[in-house]
Order: sequence, then structure tokens, then C-alpha cells
Amino acid sequence: MRATLLAAGLLTALVGCTDYIAHRIVAPPNGDGTGTSDKSGLADISAFLNAHVYSRVARVPVGPPPAELSVAVLPPGTSSDAGSMVGRMPRGPDFPAYIPAKAPPAGTVLLLAGYRGTKFTMLPWALHFTAAGYRCVLVDLRGEGDSTPTWVSYGNYESADVKQVMDWLYDQHLVAPPLVLFGVSYGASVALRAAGLDRRVAAVIAIEPFVDATDVIKRSARESYPYLPFLRLFMTDGRLDAAIKTAGQIAGTRLEDASVVPAVEQLSIPVLYVHGGGDQLIPEEAEAELVARTRNATYLSIPGATHHQVFVQPQAYADQLMSWLQKVRDSAEPDPE
Repeated sequence: MRATLLAAGLLTALVGCTDYIAHRIVAPPNGDGTGTSDKSGLADISAFLNAHVYSRVARVPVGPPPAELSVAVLPPGTSSDAGSMVGRMPRGPDFPAYIPAKAPPAGTVLLLAGYRGTKFTMLPWALHFTAAGYRCVLVDLRGEGDSTPTWVSYGNYESADVKQVMDWLYDQHLVAPPLVLFGVSYGASVALRAAGLDRRVAAVIAIEPFVDATDVIKRSARESYPYLPFLRLFMTDGRLDAAIKTAGQIAGTRLEDASVVPAVEQLSIPVLYVHGGGDQLIPEEAEAELVARTRNATYLSIPGATHHQVFVQPQAYADQLMSWLQKVRDSAEPDPE
């Protein structure tokens, strides 16, 4: 979510082009149609993963609005060295072998990346889960990675999309309970809202979710140009509110309604919130609001960590998270499906 929402359009914005700002707010990060992986120079790695690591790759139709999400399944098992595996990916040919586990999965974890993230960016976490015996499902949300480049809606469409992915997983007999949703930043907010739509979800791990879209869009816009602080003077609440309203009209939704609060208030399943003490994008009081509104919440604070550092450094708290997940698994009720 810290990625620049108004990149390259600032000068236009300064002369009052609300429409341009609005388009940037909801524009798909993979909007050129090639997919984020291709644009990042990772097409070869993506192809290698599809052929040699993921046990299944599919495009799942969702909507409305209609789109196809790219979904990959990572089987439970172990790698020779999970950290080395991720670090060596760009070199491709010396990719360490992945060894599927023979035992039944300990559960299923569906992983959702942050804004401009992809399945690829979630692999470090997925490997922690697969090493512990979980089957992982990595999803590119609409407008992200290799999914359809449609307008993004900050959870209004995406939460229903994820529920449809879960339907597909059950139809394909790919869910071993308990089913856990794991998301970072934007993906965490979508995960919480999706859990509110589907009683089959046993737990949610939400790493620095935003409370509502309007607040995080404004914060992201103002932090996009820290080296030119005077430009923030043009990012007034009035200008941004108008752009957010127009952005919603472009995407066919109301971004003002893209809030996580109604979903978490109805959740009774365990939810683990993880937040960095140095996060400037999602303030601690916002995270505290979600925790207070969630009946079965656990809060884990990572001292001094920024918004980005929390989810790119899983080793800092992976043991605590896995211990929490084991307790969820031990107390999980039978799958309602």
C-alpha cells in the first residue's frame, strides 16, 4: 500500500485534474495486461514456479464485475532451505528442489498479497506454512499479478472474489481443514472482509490491515513524495475526497464503503493482528480499533518495524505466529462444508 498511488501525475494534479488522480487510485497495477510478474522481469521465474513448484495453477472466474484470478497451490512439504530457496529464485536454474510431504495437510492457508504484490511476493510466508505441513493457496487479486487487469476496489469486489475462490477450492477438493486466510496490508483487509462472508473460514491472520480505504488512500498519497514536502500542500482533504468519489464512480462502486469494521464486528473466529510499532501508514490507533471490535482477537506488535518491514521479515515473529496457528488447529471445529 505504500506504493505511489499518484505516480507521474503530480503536475497534472496540481492544476486540478481530479479525474487523473481518481484513475490512479483505482488503476490496476498490472494495467498494461502483461501481469506484474512480467513487468518486474520475473516472467521466467513465474513460468518455472508454475512448472516445477506449484502442484496446480488455474484461472478462477469471479465477479461481478467479471474477472479471472490467477491461483496457485503449493503442496505441504519441505525445501532444502526455505530462505535460500527464495533468495536464489532470480537465478532460476539452481532453484532448490521442493519435496512434497507424504502426510495429509495440517490445514489450508490462503495467502493474499498487499497492494502491487503478487503470488511471488508471498512465497517466503508460504514456505513457512508448507514446512509446517500446510497446503498453501496463493492468489493474485483482481488487477494484480497475473489476474485480469480490472479496476481495484479496495475490498468491495475483492472480498466476494475470494469467497468465490474458496468455492472453487472446495469444488476441486483442495481444502484440508482448518481453512485459514492470511493477508498483508491490502490483502489483510480483503481477508477480514472475505471471512465475514464465509463461515468455512476457521481463522484469519491479518498483518497490518487498513480500517477503511479513504483513510489509507489519503495517507499513501501524502507520503508518496517525502522528498518534496511542499507538494503535500496540494493534497488537501477536499481534493482527495473528490478524487476518491470519482474513483469509485469509475470502478462502479463506493470507495467510502470500503471499510473492514462491519466485517470484523461479526466475526467470532480467532483473528491474529500483527502490527509494526514504526508503521506510519497504518497508525497504531487504527489497528487498535479493529482489535477492540473483534471478539476473538490476538494482537502481536513488532517494535520499531515499519509497514514494509513487518511482512517482508517473517523470521522476526514466525515462531509466535506458527504457535498461534497450532492452537487454532488444535481447537478447530469440524469443517462446516
